[in-house]
Amino acid sequence: MSSPTNRISHEITIRNVWAHNLHEEFALIREIVDDYPHVAVDVQFPGVVIHRVGTFKSPADSNYQTLQTNVELLHVIRITITFFDDAGHLPSSPSGEGCRCVWRFSLREFDVDADIADPDAVELLRGQGVDFVELREQGIDGRDFGELLMSSGAVLDDSVEWITFDGGYDIGFLLRILTGRMLPETREEFFELVNIFFPTLYDVKHLTIFCDDLDGGLVQVAELLGVPADSDVLTHRSNLWDDERMVL
Repeated sequence: MSSPTNRISHEITIRNVWAHNLHEEFALIREIVDDYPHVAVDVQFPGVVIHRVGTFKSPADSNYQTLQTNVELLHVIRITITFFDDAGHLPSSPSGEGCRCVWRFSLREFDVDADIADPDAVELLRGQGVDFVELREQGIDGRDFGELLMSSGAVLDDSVEWITFDGGYDIGFLLRILTGRMLPETREEFFELVNIFFPTLYDVKHLTIFCDDLDGGLVQVAELLGVPADSDVLTHRSNLWDDERMVL
């Protein structure tokens, strides 16, 4: 089995969460969420396989139906969640060593031999060290993850701020896991669900639309905003986002 933690810098470790330590790790999350009420999320899945679905009145409706169809067809592989406080600091790792930490949850839902996927995305994930056999044997049941996230104090609470970057798929997959149902048929119903489970949600990519000369990927936007290169959050999120953008 993979190491319980992976050091991704001299300051940050990833706490690898599998079925056997899922309850233990969520117990830690319940302890820190009040002090670290800002939550960034990254969901890895096996690529976008449907790129256009039918004809719609608006591009927004078309984009939503594409998202809805892909979320219905695909399975989540890993979910990485980063908690941070008002100053942008991550929680200290319970393992000690003076490190900050983030959580990576490995799910068992995806069967690489049977489920629909983008082959290029699968190979990319393999190249990043994803062991699909280990996922099936040791991974988390999505229903267990959803139940524990529901009771963690991180959702259904407007004092907890969720932050994404172009995060429609991230939120879509989380909603499917939390509700145990497929996404609604319409955008309006989708946003009603978002408002229930993630009442305070910011999509930084969307916010850049309203800012002059602020465009590009996460790292570029952070640089334009003057976020320090050694920021805990930027360091971790930029690494994850580069991975996720390549998958998409």
